Parts: sequence; structure tokens; C-alpha cells
Amino acid sequence: MNIAPSARDPRAARRTSCLGTFVLVVVLWSVSLVALAAYLVTRSAIVRQVRLAWWAVFLAAAALLGIEIMVFEATGDGLADLLRLHIHPWWLLAHGYGIGSLVTWPLTILACQAPLSIPVGAMVGSLSVARGERLAAGAEWSPYSQRQALVTEVHAARQVARATRRHHEPSKPASTPALGIAYPGGDLYPWLRNRGRVTEVVIPEREQRLAMAVLGIPGSGKTVTLLRRVWIAARAGMRVVFVDCKGTDPGLAWQVTCAYRLANPGAIVGFWPTQPLDCWRGDGMAIANRLLAVEDWAAEGGGVYYRRMATLAIQLACTPPSGPPRNSGDFLRRLDLRKLQALWRGDPTAQADLEQLAADPQVLAGVRGRYSAFFRSLAGKADGCWGLEDVDLAVLTIPTIASRQDADAAIRLILEDLGHFATRRKARVGDDVLLVLDEFSAVQGGTEQAIHLAERLRDVGVPVVFGAQSPEGLGDERQQWRLLHTIGGGLVLHQTPDPEALVQLAGTVRTPEQAWQLDAWGPAGQARVHMADRPRVDPNQVRQLHPGEAFLIQGGRAVKLSVLQAPVPAQVQEEASALRAAALSAAEPVHVAEGIAGAPPQVELWRPPQHTLDQPDQPVPIPALEAPREAAAAIEQAEVPALPALPRQRILLALRQAIAHHNQALVAAVVQAGQREEPAWDPTAELDRLHAVGRWRRWRRRPSFPRFLARVAHLGRVRRG
Repeated sequence: MNIAPSARDPRAARRTSCLGTFVLVVVLWSVSLVALAAYLVTRSAIVRQVRLAWWAVFLAAAALLGIEIMVFEATGDGLADLLRLHIHPWWLLAHGYGIGSLVTWPLTILACQAPLSIPVGAMVGSLSVARGERLAAGAEWSPYSQRQALVTEVHAARQVARATRRHHEPSKPASTPALGIAYPGGDLYPWLRNRGRVTEVVIPEREQRLAMAVLGIPGSGKTVTLLRRVWIAARAGMRVVFVDCKGTDPGLAWQVTCAYRLANPGAIVGFWPTQPLDCWRGDGMAIANRLLAVEDWAAEGGGVYYRRMATLAIQLACTPPSGPPRNSGDFLRRLDLRKLQALWRGDPTAQADLEQLAADPQVLAGVRGRYSAFFRSLAGKADGCWGLEDVDLAVLTIPTIASRQDADAAIRLILEDLGHFATRRKARVGDDVLLVLDEFSAVQGGTEQAIHLAERLRDVGVPVVFGAQSPEGLGDERQQWRLLHTIGGGLVLHQTPDPEALVQLAGTVRTPEQAWQLDAWGPAGQARVHMADRPRVDPNQVRQLHPGEAFLIQGGRAVKLSVLQAPVPAQVQEEASALRAAALSAAEPVHVAEGIAGAPPQVELWRPPQHTLDQPDQPVPIPALEAPREAAAAIEQAEVPALPALPRQRILLALRQAIAHHNQALVAAVVQAGQREEPAWDPTAELDRLHAVGRWRRWRRRPSFPRFLARVAHLGRVRRG
């Protein structure tokens, strides 16, 4: 990344003095040929590698020299004996002992002078590299500056990789889990949190409820980022609706289930299209709007008239006084002129509209034919018994390979149902939902609708996370502009071949640029400097990202991070596999019941409560037949004490998060949402327990001096007892 300039004054690059180098070589040669060889080898080795900096080699050589002096100090006079050993070959030659053979004399010189010459030569070689880096003065064309930048990058990468492997999730509820480990040089300060020697990237509480986009080519780690985002939402007590718009990865639903249940083991999970979804909830006008969003109507020419007439026919079929349709078969049966006349008998305005439809019989026949083909392709997958408000995690897979048009219609139906659920069928506060649209480029039919949802669902607690392989997967140029200006929760940019348009969101930074004066021998020691604008995120660095690395851009600032991946225990994987297998043969949502530790997971069906007025096709229970069952239940309840009623674990997680952040309004909203799901729940005991845990954590975190004395006195009594 291009960060702000350092506080040091810019300097002109200079070349190494030839006279100084010659004097250094002569001095080392006069001291020892071994020292000269160690100098040349050390200098060449440091320049050719990027793992070790010059100061590391210098410290290692100095430590080796210190150890040798300590050894000689323990056995003799220390440094004096080391110097005597160094000049011992020349002392032998001066006293007439001769040089012996051509093999023994070099070996004698090496054995006597190596203990002092090798550390000294290595230290001088490392200092020579340091001198070259200083004379280069950061010039981009200098090999010393290029190597110095590579050493800094490799050191940061190793440090981040080590921190990623050793990362432990925070146990405090008030500590938001980190999205990843930050690299040095980022300026997205509101998202950075220091934890020891590691800097974490944490999504702030406000940005968690804003839209986010995750872009990257296949294999760049985009799915890992989405799974991490799902886990963070589950830990905060949010629902998650994960829409796989591509539908080619059979293991993605299993991975999403593992990520969510890692934070919420008691989650109720629904899979679509494996388990049919009830898309007929709400009033008649809501169902009509949902059905109108399925088809891509023409907006010009004669298509406008056909669209208006089709809208009239669908509204008449969905809003009769007897009630709206509750399945596709009932809706298709109502698309008949005689059936509509019977439903609207006694309403003169509706009868006039029906006469207008009767004047053009092809309109009603065309509408019925289009919707009949669509629902036939779904094969009953829209006539289920569960809705989005009945589950904690909904995994929706759009089979785009089978039919592109049907997939576009299905995604529009799902998004419209989600919009009605977010605005009418859930609480605005205390029941947040995370919507994830993975592989958004595979389906183009719902692009406009998804952008509209991201713009209007923020106020009702439904942040949207978009996942695509490239900017083109977000729609046309106008749709890209709208979407990129909607994602207030940040843009996570993985490896992308063409990131120029995306890195512009990070803005630019003012950096000094130098112009050096050169001659025939290299830099002449003079330069000019001026300030220029550079992109804060270098596009070439985006192209060179490794899997799991990304740039996070938000609010004109950016940071490079390594996305964390929470390890999923084997038990959670086994339970997710059991849920997936049970969903293949069940129409209701599934969840794992509490069982014996070590035993296979017990998967149970969760039947959502269904009101008789909402399901007219269901048989009405007869009170005379239901009385014995109620009496038996009353007798059994009198004999066995009932367990305390508790809401879903998702509500308890959200309540813990709200209390940890001391948000009383959110606590009241979460309690209200829990009592709506479980009317018999009394939150007093849970609130007392969470407040007691919070007081204990504060007492342990900030012990005062009297508490310290009380703790010491208590330990003394325990030891004496």
C-alpha cells in the first residue's frame, strides 16, 4: 500500500566511494584473507536473499564473537588469547618454523584465524549492505531499495501468517470477533484493534448493519470471507439468509451450516429447494407484488398495456374478500374468468374490471400460461410449510445450470419474499437478519431488485453482503455505480485481474516523488523532490494477492488483511452432515436436539406454528376430539414439573451482545422479540445471570487495591486452612 510519507527528510541518492571500498579491502586483506572472504561471502549472501535483514546477520555475528570471547575468557585470558591465536601462524613464520607443505599451511591459517576473522568479516559485510541501503536513499531503481522493500514485505507476511495460525477468538461478549489480521501500513483506523503485538481488523457495530461487497476470482478466498461474515453474524445473534446464486458447489450449504452452528449450536436450519419454502405468506397485495416481480415485463410499446392488464388480473386473483391464495394450485385456479366472477360477486368495481379482462381473453390466458410454466418448473418448491421467519439459518440454492430464465424468476421471487419478511413479518429492532448473495454474477434477473433491497432494508436491520467474481458481475455500469455507492459496510477486494475501477474507492495519498541526477558512474548526489498523488491501493498488489488475502476499502481508506478462518470441530461437522441428510427427506426445518455427550447427533424436525386462517386447505380440529388429548396433557403436566420456557439460542446470543454493549433500548427490543417467539418466557433470570457475569468480568478486569488486599488475605486463609 502507498501510505503517508515518513517523518524523515528526503535525501539524494549517492554512489559508494571507490576509495573507501579499496581501503576496506586492503585493511581486511592485511588483517586476514579469511576475514576478506567472509566479508565478500556475507555481502553477496545478504543481497541475494530477502528473508534476513542486514541487522539480523550483524547481531548473529556479534553474538558468535561474544560467545568465543566468553569461551576464551573461561579457559585463558579471553580476547588476548583470541588475538594471539589469530597471529599465531605469522609468529611461527617469524620464528623460522617454515610454512610446511602447500596443504598444511592454508589449513593452519584457517584454523587459527577463523574464530576471529569470520565474525568480523560477517559484521563488516552486513554494515557494508547497510551503508549501501542508506546511500540509495529509497531510490526505486536501486537494487538495495528494492531488496529492502522485499525484506519488509516478507517480514510482514511471516508475522501475519504466524498471527493467523495462533489466533484465538475472544471470550468476552463485548469483544467483536475479528474479520482478519491487518498488515502494516493500513489507515482504516476505526476498524483496527490492537491485541498484544497483533493488529486485528474488526467490523464496527455500525458498519455491521450496512451493506458489504466481496469480490474476487475463484480460489482467491471469497467464500472464506463470506463464511467468516456468517459466523460473526451468528455470534451476534442475527438470522442469516444465504443465497447461493450459482448452485454448482454441493458442499457450500454444508460449510454455511457449520459456520453458523459454530456460534449457535441450537439453530433451526432450512434448506431450499431441498425443503419447499412457503412463498404465500402475507396479505393479498403482498402476494400480488411478489408474483408480479417474478416475470420480466416489457416497459415499452404494447408490452405496457399487457403489463397493466396482467397486473389487474393478478391483483383480482390475490385480493378477493374470501382471502388470498395459499399455494400455486389455488392461484392458477383463480386465473379463470368464471372463478374470478364468483370470487368478486357483489362488487361492481371488480365486475367492471372483469368485463375489461373478458374483452381480451388472450390476456388472462397468457398470464395463466406464463405462471403455470414457472410453477411447473419449480415442482412445488414454493408451496412448503416454512418461511424465513421460522428458521435461524436459511440456505437457498438457485439452480442456474438447469434454466437461466427460471433461475432469474426464482431469485426475484425469493428477494421479494425477503423484502416482505424484513418489512412486515419481523421486528424492526432486535431481530436483525444478514442476507448473503454469493456468486451474484450468475443471476442477472434480480440485480436491480437486490440493489433496491440493499438501499431500503438498512433501516429495518437487514444488511446485504454481495459476492461476485468481478465488477461486471454486479450489473451494468449504472448498476455498478449504484451498488458501489450503497456498500457502506466496506468492499473486501480479493485477487482481481482488473481492479483499477475498484481501487479508486480508496482514494489517493500525497507522497513525495524524486528526480535523481545521474552521470556515467551512477547517482551524482543531487535530486529534486515534489509532491504527487498516488492511489492508496496499488492495483498491481491486488493482482498479486495470495488466497485468503484481501484489501478492505471503506470511507476513502484501506487496509490489507489476512482473513481468519475459524476451525470447525469434528462434532459440528458431523452434526451439519446429519442436518443435511435429514433435510433430504423432510419438508420441515431441522435442528439438532440436545443429547448425550459422545452419542451420534439426534436430528429433530421443527414444525412452525401455522394458523388456521392462514391455511384454509388444512382440516379444522374438532374440539370434541381434541379434549381427551388436552386432558391427558394436563394430567401429565401435573405429574411432571415443566421445564422453564426459553426462546431460541439466537435470542439469547443477541441478548448477551446487547447487555455487553450496555444498550438498554436494544435489550428491550430483544426481550420483546423473544417473548413474541416464546410467550411463556420470563427473561428475569437470564438478565440477572448476564448482569452478574458482566460484574464479575469487570471486577476481574479492573481490580482495585482493596480488592487486591482482599484476594491476598483470602489466599492466606486458604493456605493456613
